Amino acid sequence: MLYNSKAKVSSIVSTSERIQPDPVLNGNKVTRVSEMRYLGLEFNDWNGNSSHLKKRKSMAYACLSRLFSSRIYCKSETDPKLVVQLYRTYIRPVLLYGNENFEFNTTEKSKLCAIDGNIVKSMLGMPIQCHTTDLVIAFGMDTCEQYLNNCKAKFIHRLTCNETTKSILQYTIKEKIKNSLTMSYFDKHEICEDDRTYDKLVEISLYEIKKFNLLKHERKNNSIEINEKITTIRKLINNYETILFQNELFKIIKFDDDM
Repeated sequence: MLYNSKAKVSSIVSTSERIQPDPVLNGNKVTRVSEMRYLGLEFNDWNGNSSHLKKRKSMAYACLSRLFSSRIYCKSETDPKLVVQLYRTYIRPVLLYGNENFEFNTTEKSKLCAIDGNIVKSMLGMPIQCHTTDLVIAFGMDTCEQYLNNCKAKFIHRLTCNETTKSILQYTIKEKIKNSLTMSYFDKHEICEDDRTYDKLVEISLYEIKKFNLLKHERKNNSIEINEKITTIRKLINNYETILFQNELFKIIKFDDDM
């Protein structure tokens, strides 16, 4: 576009052009907002995930309060196996809802996993300053990070089963669209540029799903990842009625003094 570089716009005109009335749609004024919700997902105007994480945390603890107030669960009296089952059925889906649509950075993922572990420990009567991984494995539950990875893989697999979304995925790979779902997934799995194809995307997603299902089956049957702490916790679970379960569990998963 050509223009006369000597041309000037008066301050009055430039100011009037900058001050535009709010747009109106069907008689209603359209105003700018810093946050919005779409299908249960929280978005903000700087494209961050903090709003979503804050909302999920709030709703998860609200769900926990509802379980407690309805007397479905009592921290000191309910069978620990039932406690974990209640968490997996009613709270974790609320906390991790919609996560497959977001690309969390390391800090955000760590924060989400910390919330997940803190709620489990709270329900079992444990302080949050305790180890989480051995605890959830002992109960045959997948870790939060494994759950998140599986959700993402299943989400991509569902997209590949639809012709419209399949073509979109193929386009983003062909054009190397930055910050797209496919590019982020390849980055996460450290796939080199030459191998970033649609077939590779399908291969990775199916592999992640199969790996998760195998891991879940083996954990359910207590056949892997057995160490002394996990073995001891499982013995406590099976004999919780005859011991001071919470005291004994705390001795196992508490942070060591020298850490």
